[in-house]
Amino acid sequence: MQIQKGHQESKDNIMNEPIAIISMSCSLPGAPDVAAFETLLEQGLSGVKEIPLERWDNKKYYDPNPDAPGKSYITKLGLIENIKAFDAPFFGISPREAPFIDPQQRLFLEQCYNALENANYPVRSLRGSLTGVFAGVGASHEYYSQLEQAGLSHDEMGMFAVTGKALNMIPGRVTYTFDFKGPAVSFDTACSSSLVAIHYACQSLKTREIDFALAGGVNVLVRPESIVNLCKAKALSLTSECKTFDERADGYVRAEGCGVLFLKRLADALRDNDTILAVIQASAVSNDGKTAGLTVPNGKSQEEVMRKALSQTSLSSSDISYIETHGTGTPLGDPIEVHAINQVYGAQRSPDNPLYLGAVKTNLGHLESAAGVAGIIKVILSLQKGRIYKNINFQRLNPKIKLDNTRLALDSMDWTPHTSLKCAAVNAFGFSGTNAHVIVQEFPAKTRQKNTLPAQTGLLSNVLVLSAKSQSALDHLAQRYQQYLATTSDAFSDICFTAATCREHYSYRLAVAAKSAVEASQMLQQGVFASSSEDTKSLDVHTPERAALVSEYLQGRDVDWRDYYSASPGAFNKVSLPNYPFDRREFWLEKKAVAPHFSADDFAVQHLYDRTWNLLHANVPSTAELPELWVIAHDELRAQKVLGGLKYQCIKEVTQLEDVAHKNIVFLYDEQYFTAFVHWCQQMFQHQPARFIFVTENAYALNDKYTTDRVNPYHTMASSFWKSFRNELGLTQNYTIDLDSRSTLSEVLRYIVHTTSAETQFAVRDAIYVPRLKKKPLPPEHPEVLFDREASYLITGGTGGLGKPLMEYLIQRGAKHLIITSRTECAQETQAFIEQARKKQVAIKHYSCDAADAQRMKHLITEIEHSAHPLRGIFHLAGVIRNELLVNLRDKEVDEVLRAKANSALILHQLTKNLHLDCFVLFSSAASILGSKGQANYVAANGFLDGLAHLRHQQGLPALAINWG
Repeated sequence: MQIQKGHQESKDNIMNEPIAIISMSCSLPGAPDVAAFETLLEQGLSGVKEIPLERWDNKKYYDPNPDAPGKSYITKLGLIENIKAFDAPFFGISPREAPFIDPQQRLFLEQCYNALENANYPVRSLRGSLTGVFAGVGASHEYYSQLEQAGLSHDEMGMFAVTGKALNMIPGRVTYTFDFKGPAVSFDTACSSSLVAIHYACQSLKTREIDFALAGGVNVLVRPESIVNLCKAKALSLTSECKTFDERADGYVRAEGCGVLFLKRLADALRDNDTILAVIQASAVSNDGKTAGLTVPNGKSQEEVMRKALSQTSLSSSDISYIETHGTGTPLGDPIEVHAINQVYGAQRSPDNPLYLGAVKTNLGHLESAAGVAGIIKVILSLQKGRIYKNINFQRLNPKIKLDNTRLALDSMDWTPHTSLKCAAVNAFGFSGTNAHVIVQEFPAKTRQKNTLPAQTGLLSNVLVLSAKSQSALDHLAQRYQQYLATTSDAFSDICFTAATCREHYSYRLAVAAKSAVEASQMLQQGVFASSSEDTKSLDVHTPERAALVSEYLQGRDVDWRDYYSASPGAFNKVSLPNYPFDRREFWLEKKAVAPHFSADDFAVQHLYDRTWNLLHANVPSTAELPELWVIAHDELRAQKVLGGLKYQCIKEVTQLEDVAHKNIVFLYDEQYFTAFVHWCQQMFQHQPARFIFVTENAYALNDKYTTDRVNPYHTMASSFWKSFRNELGLTQNYTIDLDSRSTLSEVLRYIVHTTSAETQFAVRDAIYVPRLKKKPLPPEHPEVLFDREASYLITGGTGGLGKPLMEYLIQRGAKHLIITSRTECAQETQAFIEQARKKQVAIKHYSCDAADAQRMKHLITEIEHSAHPLRGIFHLAGVIRNELLVNLRDKEVDEVLRAKANSALILHQLTKNLHLDCFVLFSSAASILGSKGQANYVAANGFLDGLAHLRHQQGLPALAINWG
């Protein structure tokens, strides 16, 4: 009996073993990563937004009358950015298979990779390991319905659709892709799915079934039909808000997203000196059993699951000082949950040790199968930052709720624990009755050992190596590091060590040798790095042996960096580094073509450039004096916002300025006053100010940096016009600055005034950026793009000089049905080409119509859509040229050029944004980048095209603007 008792105690000790959370990752509404999520919580923001058109046309489904048959009363959801895009090649997935894969699989796969990176575990270090993957999953029928809506037959879907929609493939694809040998299990317990998944991941770790676990949840909203059904059940909030604990609570708002935790037994994490974000002390799962109704919550069962988890720890109920509640914001569910919490955690508390309640659903909406993991990530951030984040959407307490010893955080506040370590718990209750509860405790940062021994003399610890699977991704990765290195407090040697030993090494590579992180940032900004073995001569690596090592790496050879750095054990620390920037492109439904393909022999491709935005290190004191500023602004409130407290004189009209000489003019552009801006520019040829600063808002999209703002093509147009104006005027102190909706001018103005930099164009986001043209190399392999033989492709301005080469290109790659338009009758040469194409079974139809005539174009596109060959691509070549120096340019010449190129492009965008296009190609000009003299109107029109392409990308629509030189 004694032996059996000892065995039972040992078993209990194992099952009560703490689990370390060694990393986390997420993509949530309004928060594409953990850092953005922290900002959203601290600022009390909401990720719930209007349903965008690229998701679905909500006007077809919306009716404010809740009882309208077949309609939804919802206008807002918690959505993440562009679920259509995915870096399929990165994960070894073919373009043929990618469109059939449920976005839940894609998103979960990406976040699992991010979680491994955040823990500094490269995939190669875990291949073949006992790593389990546990995923809370949403419904599979939505994306399958999307495929059916696209008109695909079962034969066309094939096996890819079977594996693409299977819920078990969400974790299964992770274990397959990364070669893990642990279990891959999906959980569908509705709203508690991800917390249940985390519970069973902990159980599997405790029983030694696995050594590592990736656990979390994912949910994606693809179709509107299920929302209509929930509206009929009156389950969703009429105001599209989760008003948790509030007397106005009337249901929840649906949301999507993904979160993943990387878990390990605490003892193992301490042994391996891992970064530990927090510790899971206990978890439990139970079920409501039979209640008053299938989906009615059971308060007693909720109490039981909380007591069950608490009993596994040495903690008392009063040690828990925060509960992240299930908190959906329903008038029935909220009081039941708060009462259950008070019964378990509120009874034995002293008044000076209140228990705070929160609900992340007020910020994000209800993520359903990913709700629990979102709650845990919020709690981890609270523990790390020592903050209890506010509940939003709260006005007055639901009268059925008795708080007793619990409190609501109405403002974000510092977390002062009653015990030495902060401790919290998370609830998630599934509407099918499965309840989960997890207790999470702070882990003291000082517990982790820091390496301080000196490195071996001569070790290559000042070289940063970066790699990616494509040149585009490498460029973006370098930009992320450039920003990170400029501000980090981590030792540069630790950064180099971590990048070399804790990241995967792909075929596109670069190396930077520097004395500090700041210097490395500056070198990346200036393009001073080695990307080939020949470049290593320029690196400051001191010895031929070091140069040879870097040269081997840049040649693509495998370098065992762990073995190399093992010569100095205890000298380096692992630090947190930027995540890999996935090179996403759209894979959705039957998509066949995305962009024209050129061979490496083509002259155009050998001279292909891309505009990038490099971080500028201003280094100007915030106390630096500024001269008197004269601000021209039609919106004085906007002027107050962007001037950021600076002193200035504000006027609405240029005519109010009697004399501009010696004045510093700041012009805040308003798209309604483009003509007035043109006239003002013309006046400056007669009377020049001392300094002219032209300010736009969201004229440009900077790299892949996340933003909730949208590019405004009218501001891109004006910014491009300014380039010609500057080149013609000859005023040295002539600048343009592009802001986003949150930026101010103070820092960049001080830089302009107090430096002698040659920079004239700036963009201000989280920092100051300047544009650069960077040569864009072709990847080693690029598949041929084929166009749909059964679809139509529209070419505006198709009878011009570029029309014939483009038609030849499309026909060579499979297009059989072309529609071309021009304002004039079809020329004899074009008619001959059409006749020759007809003999090759290619149908080309010509229409004499003005692409800027909205009604005529609407009629044409409707006609194409109703034909047997629906529209799948647009190539916009239309335009006119009216060259004239700006000082002599008349309004008529400006309007003609803008109408022919910019207005017509906007019409095409508006008429086709709801169609399933494969490509939307805008023939722009390098003039919009360079600002050609005598072509200010043409430059502006092409600038509009550039901005429109960026806007469509942000809306999840296909777009490509080519700036022909």
